Amino acid sequence: MAFELLKPYPLAIVVEGIKAHCVDPVRGQFPPKPADIVAQIEKWAPQRISADEAWTMIPKDESDTVVWTDEIAEAHAIADREDDRIASRMAFKAAYDRIVERNKSQNIFPKWIISEGWCAEKRSKAVSDALKLGRLKEQDIPSRLLESPQGSIAGLLESHSTFDPEKAKENLCKLKEILQKSQPAPVESNRME
Repeated sequence: MAFELLKPYPLAIVVEGIKAHCVDPVRGQFPPKPADIVAQIEKWAPQRISADEAWTMIPKDESDTVVWTDEIAEAHAIADREDDRIASRMAFKAAYDRIVERNKSQNIFPKWIISEGWCAEKRSKAVSDALKLGRLKEQDIPSRLLESPQGSIAGLLESHSTFDPEKAKENLCKLKEILQKSQPAPVESNRME
């Protein structure tokens, strides 16, 4: 019966639940029952966050690095609408809640992943914050992401540059206008068919 009750969980997670029970100062004094193992799995398993908190993790632009779950990334891919932030947020929350319920029913736990942006400083901060919060383990992070931004070539270039993202955005808009004005107007055909 115990095996049948634990069958929905992956074996690796059941093993972690048993280990956690064995070192629990109160419950570990007694042989584990399935409920003890499930309780440990629930404490040990990666925690999900609310849809509202998940929405705050959505990157603002390509410079941002975020550490988010595969569920947040999936909901973002479904609901990403740059033209309307409010509609995007509502669609995101609905998709996220649906994805979380689907995964809970299948005993699929969220995986925290890194979505890298181009800014080395933001990348370093996002990774170190995720380590502090316990969302990532150091052994799961590529060593290049653990380096100080000033210690890397990208960090050196960024720290000494005078790059202004707002000015660059303004210049790109001007360039787009110039290119649109310089394109010839489409020629209408006067042929009769």
